[in-house]
Amino acid sequence: MLLASVGRFDESIAEARRAVELDLSPVASTELGNVLYRARRYDEAVAVLRKTLDVEPNYVSARAYLSLCYSMLGRHEEALAEAQRTLAAAPDYPDFVSLVGCVYGRAGQREQARRCLQKLKALSGRVYVSPSPISGIYASIGEVDAAMDWLEKCYDERVATMRVLKTDPICDPLRHDARFNALLRRVGFTP
Repeated sequence: MLLASVGRFDESIAEARRAVELDLSPVASTELGNVLYRARRYDEAVAVLRKTLDVEPNYVSARAYLSLCYSMLGRHEEALAEAQRTLAAAPDYPDFVSLVGCVYGRAGQREQARRCLQKLKALSGRVYVSPSPISGIYASIGEVDAAMDWLEKCYDERVATMRVLKTDPICDPLRHDARFNALLRRVGFTP
C-alpha cells in the first residue's frame, strides 16, 4: 500500500501479487484489488475482487472496492448494487454510507448522494465521522470547494486517509485545483 500511495504502481502490484501467492486469504487478494484500483487498472481489479468474492462472498472490503471499480468504469447499476450490499453489512458505518454516496454522485444522482451526506452529518451526532467520507461525496458530485474544505479538515485532524491522497481515484475531480496540489505538497507528496 505504501508503494501504491506514492504512485509506484508496478512495484506495488508485484508486491501485492506476491502476497497473494504467499497468503490465499481474502485480505491479500482484496489488497491486490485495492492496488489495482489505485493504479486505475479497474478491469483487472474487478477480476481479482470477483474471484475473492467467489471464495468469500461476505467479505465486505472486497465488495466495497468492487463497487468503486464498477463506478470508475461507468457501470453504475452494478456499482450501486455492490455498494448497497456493502452498506447492508453495516448500515451506520460512515465509510459505507460514503461509498453509496460516491457511487450515486458519480452516476449523476446528486439528490441521492446528498441524502448520504445528510445521513453522515446525522451520524456525526452519535459517532465520530471523519471528514474524509464527506469530502469524497462532495468530490463525486463535482462540488470542488466543499470537497476541498473537508479535505482541509482531514489535514487538520491528521486523518489517516491523507496517506492515499495522491493516488485515490475519488480525488480525481479535484486534481486540477491549485488548492489540491498545495495540499498534496503539505502532506509530503509532489503533485
